[in-house]
Amino acid sequence: MLILGMEEARSAVAKLWSRDGFVLDSKDIILTSGCSHALEMCFNCIADPNDNILLPQPGFSLYLTLCLSLNIEPRFYRLIPEKNWEVDLKSMEAAINKKTKAIVVNNPSNPCGAVYSAEHLQKIIDLCEKYRLPIIVDEIYADMVFPGNKFCFMGPLSKNVPILSCGGLAKRYICPGWRVGWIAMYDRNDSFKKFIRPGLLDLSSCILGPNSVIQAALPNILANTPET
Repeated sequence: MLILGMEEARSAVAKLWSRDGFVLDSKDIILTSGCSHALEMCFNCIADPNDNILLPQPGFSLYLTLCLSLNIEPRFYRLIPEKNWEVDLKSMEAAINKKTKAIVVNNPSNPCGAVYSAEHLQKIIDLCEKYRLPIIVDEIYADMVFPGNKFCFMGPLSKNVPILSCGGLAKRYICPGWRVGWIAMYDRNDSFKKFIRPGLLDLSSCILGPNSVIQAALPNILANTPET
C-alpha cells in the first residue's frame, strides 16, 4: 500500500536494518515524515488517553511533548550518569503500573551520548518480557558512534518482546529537511498483528505517505552513499 511507503523504498530500509540474523521484510517497514513522526505514530497507536508510557530521564524533550499532546501520562525512569547513562533497571521497574503500555528506549542516547551494550539492552528486554510490555526504541543515531563503541540494534536481540524501532535519514545522511523516517517492526511472534499493524496503517493514511521524491531516491541513497 502506497500510504505505507513505496515498496522499493521499504524494501531498501528492511535490507539496511536487517541485522544479526533477523531478516526484515518490506511489510515490517512503514515510511513516515521523519523520525519524529514515526515516534508520534507509535505513541498514538500503542496507548490510549490516560494510559502511560515510560520515558528516559534525562531524555529527548520530544517524548514528553508527544505524550502531553496525546493525553498520555509520561512516567520517567532514571539513567545512571556514573555508569555512562545506563538505564536504572530498578527505577524502570518501579515506574511500571497497570496503565503502562510501552517503554521508550533511546540508543544511542540523545542528549547523553550513551551507547548501550547488547548485554544491557537484553536486561531491558528481559524486564519488559516480565511485564509483557512492548518497546519503542528510538534508533535515529544508529551506527553513528565513536571508534571503540559498538552499536547494537535492539530488535534482533528480542525473542518474545515486540519492538517498534524508529529511524530516518536526518542524522546519518545530514538531511533533516527531506522528512523521510521509518518504523521497523521486530515481532517474531506476530504480537502486533491484531491491533498495532492495523493501527499504524490507519495512522499512515493521515498523511498519505511522506515525501514521494525522496522515497523514490531512497534505495539509491541507502545503497550507495559513502560511509564517510
